[in-house]
Amino acid sequence: MAAIHVEANELIARFGEMMNQIIASPPETAATIIDAVVLQFRELRIEGVRDKLRFEWGESRPHRIDKFTDLRTEDFDGWEERSFQWFGVTRELSINDDDDDTALSVFLYFAETENEEPSGGVVTRLEKLDERYRMVCADPIASRLLTSRPGRINAFASEVG
Repeated sequence: MAAIHVEANELIARFGEMMNQIIASPPETAATIIDAVVLQFRELRIEGVRDKLRFEWGESRPHRIDKFTDLRTEDFDGWEERSFQWFGVTRELSINDDDDDTALSVFLYFAETENEEPSGGVVTRLEKLDERYRMVCADPIASRLLTSRPGRINAFASEVG
């Protein structure tokens, strides 16, 4: 399928709608969620914008949010006190050189953890997406998380700089 060119606000809105549907009715595995984000990364493009996809996993504390939240404009009630096994994917959009980048993230949380979890991460642009996503799926920890059902899902837009 050919890429569809959209404006930044439309991309953010579409990501938010997709995430709210996923949060309302979570699939059986994390991979289904990540595959949806990867597909949107392939299909929805913003002309002239540099963007990349960042896959990360390890240990993290969830935001206290229960739906897609635009953290650039909305307040939230901080983070949970406990840490969990975590897999996240973030699309970073460099819209113009003077501003912070915009990030669209989905963070998936699994079992609670008291010990530091092994972590990893891979960053890719569209040209290397297939190769890098295979690398992520081949990592034993990432693979285990991707084949599990997340207990909690955080999805948000934010600024990164």
